[in-house]
Amino acid sequence: MSNEYQKNKQLYHHKYKEILPESKYIGKCFYCGDFKDELDHFPPLSKAQNYTNSSVTFLLIPSCHHCNLMLYNSMQGSVQERVKYVKDKLMETISGKTNFSEKEIRDWMKDNPKSRLLLSVISYNEQLKWLLSRYKFEGYNYELEGVINKDIDVDHEAVIVYGIYYKSLDTAITYLSRSRGIPYYKLTILCQSMSIEDAIVHLTNNKFVDNSLQLIARQDKVTMKEMMTIIESIMTSQNKTLFEAVSSIMSGRHRIV
Repeated sequence: MSNEYQKNKQLYHHKYKEILPESKYIGKCFYCGDFKDELDHFPPLSKAQNYTNSSVTFLLIPSCHHCNLMLYNSMQGSVQERVKYVKDKLMETISGKTNFSEKEIRDWMKDNPKSRLLLSVISYNEQLKWLLSRYKFEGYNYELEGVINKDIDVDHEAVIVYGIYYKSLDTAITYLSRSRGIPYYKLTILCQSMSIEDAIVHLTNNKFVDNSLQLIARQDKVTMKEMMTIIESIMTSQNKTLFEAVSSIMSGRHRIV
Protein backbone atom coordinates (compact mmCIF):
# COMPACT_ATOMS: atom_id res chain seq x y z
CA MET A 1 0.00 0.00 0.00
CA SER A 2 1.20 3.52 -0.79
CA ASN A 3 2.30 6.02 1.83
CA GLU A 4 -0.57 8.25 0.71
CA TYR A 5 -3.09 5.49 1.44
CA GLN A 6 -1.63 4.83 4.89
CA LYS A 7 -1.66 8.56 5.65
CA ASN A 8 -5.33 8.84 4.63
CA LYS A 9 -6.19 5.78 6.68
CA GLN A 10 -4.73 7.39 9.80
CA LEU A 11 -6.44 10.72 9.11
CA TYR A 12 -9.90 9.66 7.94
CA HIS A 13 -10.64 6.03 8.83
CA HIS A 14 -12.45 7.07 12.01
CA LYS A 15 -15.04 8.92 9.90
CA TYR A 16 -16.29 5.71 8.24
CA LYS A 17 -19.29 3.85 9.66
CA GLU A 18 -20.01 0.23 8.76
CA ILE A 19 -23.53 -0.50 7.54
CA LEU A 20 -25.39 -3.40 9.23
CA PRO A 21 -27.18 -5.78 6.83
CA GLU A 22 -30.44 -7.60 7.50
CA SER A 23 -29.67 -10.78 9.45
CA LYS A 24 -30.20 -13.13 6.49
CA TYR A 25 -27.65 -11.16 4.43
CA ILE A 26 -24.87 -11.04 7.01
CA GLY A 27 -21.66 -12.13 5.30
CA LYS A 28 -22.98 -11.19 1.83
CA CYS A 29 -21.61 -8.58 -0.58
CA PHE A 30 -23.92 -5.56 -0.73
CA TYR A 31 -23.38 -5.20 -4.48
CA CYS A 32 -23.72 -8.74 -5.82
CA GLY A 33 -24.70 -11.13 -3.01
CA ASP A 34 -21.46 -13.11 -3.17
CA PHE A 35 -19.46 -13.87 -0.01
CA LYS A 36 -18.22 -10.77 1.80
CA ASP A 37 -14.42 -10.73 1.94
CA GLU A 38 -13.71 -7.03 2.44
CA LEU A 39 -15.17 -3.62 3.20
CA ASP A 40 -15.60 -1.07 0.44
CA HIS A 41 -14.83 2.49 1.52
CA PHE A 42 -17.31 5.04 0.23
CA PRO A 43 -16.00 7.53 -0.66
CA PRO A 44 -12.67 5.87 -1.55
CA LEU A 45 -10.16 6.21 1.27
CA SER A 46 -7.57 7.52 -1.19
CA LYS A 47 -9.92 10.43 -2.05
CA ALA A 48 -11.33 11.05 1.43
CA GLN A 49 -9.75 14.49 1.72
CA ASN A 50 -11.96 15.68 -1.17
CA TYR A 51 -15.11 14.97 0.85
CA THR A 52 -14.27 16.31 4.30
CA ASN A 53 -16.30 19.49 3.74
CA SER A 54 -19.23 17.78 1.99
CA SER A 55 -22.45 16.27 3.33
CA VAL A 56 -21.48 12.77 2.14
CA THR A 57 -21.77 10.06 4.81
CA PHE A 58 -18.56 8.02 5.04
CA LEU A 59 -19.55 4.33 4.78
CA LEU A 60 -17.93 0.91 5.08
CA ILE A 61 -19.91 -1.38 2.77
CA PRO A 62 -19.69 -5.21 2.91
CA SER A 63 -18.10 -6.26 -0.36
CA CYS A 64 -16.61 -9.28 -2.10
CA HIS A 65 -13.08 -8.98 -3.43
CA HIS A 66 -14.30 -8.81 -7.06
CA CYS A 67 -16.67 -5.86 -6.50
CA ASN A 68 -14.20 -4.03 -4.28
CA LEU A 69 -11.58 -4.38 -6.99
CA MET A 70 -13.98 -3.01 -9.62
CA LEU A 71 -14.73 -0.03 -7.41
CA TYR A 72 -11.11 0.73 -6.59
CA ASN A 73 -10.68 4.53 -6.58
CA SER A 74 -13.97 5.00 -8.49
CA MET A 75 -15.61 8.35 -7.79
CA GLN A 76 -19.39 7.78 -7.87
CA GLY A 77 -21.32 10.41 -5.95
CA SER A 78 -23.72 8.07 -4.15
CA VAL A 79 -24.13 4.45 -3.09
CA GLN A 80 -26.82 4.07 -5.78
CA GLU A 81 -24.38 5.19 -8.48
CA ARG A 82 -21.80 2.82 -7.05
CA VAL A 83 -24.25 -0.08 -7.34
CA LYS A 84 -25.05 0.84 -10.94
CA TYR A 85 -21.34 1.04 -11.76
CA VAL A 86 -20.83 -2.55 -10.53
CA LYS A 87 -23.89 -3.83 -12.42
CA ASP A 88 -22.73 -2.15 -15.65
CA LYS A 89 -19.26 -3.68 -15.27
CA LEU A 90 -20.75 -7.13 -14.70
CA MET A 91 -22.98 -6.78 -17.77
CA GLU A 92 -19.99 -5.72 -19.89
CA THR A 93 -18.45 -9.08 -18.98
CA ILE A 94 -21.67 -11.03 -19.63
CA SER A 95 -22.82 -9.30 -22.86
CA GLY A 96 -22.18 -11.20 -26.06
CA LYS A 97 -21.21 -14.42 -24.30
CA THR A 98 -22.84 -17.66 -25.44
CA ASN A 99 -24.91 -19.70 -23.01
CA PHE A 100 -24.61 -23.40 -23.89
CA SER A 101 -27.83 -25.32 -23.27
CA GLU A 102 -27.97 -28.42 -21.09
CA LYS A 103 -28.90 -30.46 -24.18
CA GLU A 104 -25.78 -29.28 -26.03
CA ILE A 105 -23.61 -30.23 -23.07
CA ARG A 106 -25.31 -33.66 -22.73
CA ASP A 107 -24.75 -34.33 -26.45
CA TRP A 108 -21.06 -33.42 -26.14
CA MET A 109 -20.73 -35.66 -23.08
CA LYS A 110 -22.23 -38.54 -25.03
CA ASP A 111 -19.88 -38.11 -28.01
CA ASN A 112 -16.72 -36.97 -26.22
CA PRO A 113 -16.91 -37.92 -22.52
CA LYS A 114 -13.20 -37.23 -21.93
CA SER A 115 -12.92 -34.08 -24.01
CA ARG A 116 -10.97 -31.22 -22.45
CA LEU A 117 -13.15 -28.85 -24.45
CA LEU A 118 -16.22 -30.27 -22.70
CA LEU A 119 -14.73 -29.53 -19.29
CA SER A 120 -13.95 -25.99 -20.46
CA VAL A 121 -17.53 -25.51 -21.67
CA ILE A 122 -19.00 -26.73 -18.36
CA SER A 123 -16.65 -24.43 -16.42
CA TYR A 124 -17.52 -21.53 -18.77
CA ASN A 125 -21.26 -22.10 -18.26
CA GLU A 126 -20.90 -22.19 -14.48
CA GLN A 127 -18.93 -18.93 -14.54
CA LEU A 128 -21.62 -17.32 -16.69
CA LYS A 129 -24.36 -18.43 -14.26
CA TRP A 130 -22.32 -17.01 -11.38
CA LEU A 131 -21.88 -13.66 -13.16
CA LEU A 132 -25.58 -13.47 -14.02
CA SER A 133 -26.63 -14.28 -10.44
CA ARG A 134 -24.39 -11.45 -9.20
CA TYR A 135 -25.84 -9.06 -11.79
CA LYS A 136 -29.44 -9.92 -10.81
CA PHE A 137 -28.85 -9.60 -7.06
CA GLU A 138 -31.20 -6.86 -5.82
CA GLY A 139 -29.37 -5.84 -2.67
CA TYR A 140 -30.66 -5.63 0.87
CA ASN A 141 -31.87 -3.24 3.53
CA TYR A 142 -29.26 -2.10 6.01
CA GLU A 143 -29.19 -0.18 9.24
CA LEU A 144 -27.04 2.87 9.85
CA GLU A 145 -27.31 4.74 13.15
CA GLY A 146 -30.74 3.27 13.82
CA VAL A 147 -32.19 4.13 10.39
CA ILE A 148 -33.17 1.45 7.83
CA ASN A 149 -31.99 2.21 4.29
CA LYS A 150 -32.13 0.58 0.90
CA ASP A 151 -30.05 2.17 -1.82
CA ILE A 152 -30.31 -0.45 -4.57
CA ASP A 153 -32.91 0.18 -7.26
CA VAL A 154 -31.45 -1.12 -10.51
CA ASP A 155 -33.44 -2.46 -13.45
CA HIS A 156 -32.32 -5.95 -14.53
CA GLU A 157 -33.40 -6.38 -18.14
CA ALA A 158 -30.85 -8.96 -19.31
CA VAL A 159 -32.22 -11.22 -22.07
CA ILE A 160 -30.92 -14.32 -23.84
CA VAL A 161 -31.42 -14.54 -27.60
CA TYR A 162 -30.12 -17.59 -29.47
CA GLY A 163 -28.13 -18.48 -26.35
CA ILE A 164 -26.32 -15.12 -26.14
CA TYR A 165 -26.74 -12.64 -23.28
CA TYR A 166 -27.64 -9.00 -24.00
CA LYS A 167 -27.97 -6.18 -21.48
CA SER A 168 -31.57 -5.46 -22.52
CA LEU A 169 -34.11 -6.31 -25.21
CA ASP A 170 -33.35 -3.03 -26.99
CA THR A 171 -29.63 -3.88 -27.05
CA ALA A 172 -30.47 -7.28 -28.57
CA ILE A 173 -32.78 -5.74 -31.18
CA THR A 174 -30.16 -3.13 -32.12
CA TYR A 175 -27.40 -5.72 -32.54
CA LEU A 176 -29.51 -8.33 -34.33
CA SER A 177 -31.15 -5.86 -36.69
CA ARG A 178 -27.71 -4.71 -37.83
CA SER A 179 -26.09 -8.13 -38.01
CA ARG A 180 -29.01 -9.69 -39.90
CA GLY A 181 -29.91 -6.71 -42.09
CA ILE A 182 -33.38 -6.27 -40.57
CA PRO A 183 -34.91 -2.79 -40.15
CA TYR A 184 -34.82 -1.87 -36.47
CA TYR A 185 -38.38 -0.50 -36.39
CA LYS A 186 -39.83 -3.71 -37.90
CA LEU A 187 -38.15 -5.87 -35.30
CA THR A 188 -39.16 -3.51 -32.48
CA ILE A 189 -42.84 -3.52 -33.47
CA LEU A 190 -43.02 -7.29 -33.90
CA CYS A 191 -41.34 -7.88 -30.53
CA GLN A 192 -44.37 -6.30 -28.88
CA SER A 193 -46.46 -9.34 -29.80
CA MET A 194 -43.95 -12.19 -30.19
CA SER A 195 -40.51 -13.31 -29.07
CA ILE A 196 -37.50 -11.75 -30.75
CA GLU A 197 -36.51 -15.14 -32.20
CA ASP A 198 -39.95 -15.56 -33.80
CA ALA A 199 -39.81 -11.99 -35.12
CA ILE A 200 -36.44 -12.64 -36.75
CA VAL A 201 -37.73 -15.84 -38.37
CA HIS A 202 -40.70 -13.96 -39.79
CA LEU A 203 -38.57 -11.12 -41.11
CA THR A 204 -35.66 -13.13 -42.52
CA ASN A 205 -37.21 -16.37 -43.80
CA ASN A 206 -40.42 -15.14 -45.38
CA LYS A 207 -39.71 -13.27 -48.62
CA PHE A 208 -43.41 -13.14 -49.39
CA VAL A 209 -44.07 -11.06 -46.30
CA ASP A 210 -41.21 -8.64 -46.89
CA ASN A 211 -41.95 -8.13 -50.59
CA SER A 212 -45.68 -7.85 -49.94
CA LEU A 213 -45.21 -5.17 -47.29
CA GLN A 214 -43.15 -3.05 -49.66
CA LEU A 215 -45.67 -3.52 -52.48
CA ILE A 216 -48.66 -2.60 -50.28
CA ALA A 217 -46.83 0.43 -48.86
CA ARG A 218 -46.07 1.72 -52.37
CA GLN A 219 -49.58 1.09 -53.66
CA ASP A 220 -51.31 2.71 -50.68
CA LYS A 221 -48.71 5.47 -50.33
CA VAL A 222 -47.86 4.79 -46.70
CA THR A 223 -44.43 4.49 -45.11
CA MET A 224 -43.07 1.09 -44.08
CA LYS A 225 -43.22 2.21 -40.45
CA GLU A 226 -46.94 3.02 -40.81
CA MET A 227 -47.41 -0.27 -42.64
CA MET A 228 -45.85 -2.26 -39.81
CA THR A 229 -47.99 -0.44 -37.22
CA ILE A 230 -51.12 -1.43 -39.15
CA ILE A 231 -49.92 -5.02 -39.45
CA GLU A 232 -49.18 -5.18 -35.72
CA SER A 233 -52.70 -3.86 -35.02
CA ILE A 234 -54.28 -6.58 -37.17
CA MET A 235 -52.14 -9.26 -35.52
CA THR A 236 -53.19 -8.10 -32.04
CA SER A 237 -56.90 -7.44 -32.66
CA GLN A 238 -57.56 -10.52 -34.80
CA ASN A 239 -55.04 -12.89 -33.21
CA LYS A 240 -53.30 -13.48 -36.54
CA THR A 241 -49.72 -14.36 -37.37
CA LEU A 242 -47.64 -11.94 -39.44
CA PHE A 243 -48.13 -14.10 -42.53
CA GLU A 244 -51.90 -14.25 -42.00
CA ALA A 245 -52.16 -10.48 -41.45
CA VAL A 246 -50.26 -9.69 -44.66
CA SER A 247 -52.23 -12.31 -46.60
CA SER A 248 -55.44 -10.73 -45.33
CA ILE A 249 -54.42 -7.35 -46.76
CA MET A 250 -53.16 -8.87 -50.03
CA SER A 251 -56.45 -10.70 -50.57
CA GLY A 252 -58.46 -7.54 -49.88
CA ARG A 253 -60.11 -8.80 -46.67
CA HIS A 254 -58.56 -5.89 -44.77
CA ARG A 255 -58.12 -2.41 -46.23
CA ILE A 256 -55.32 0.00 -45.33
CA VAL A 257 -57.35 3.14 -46.06
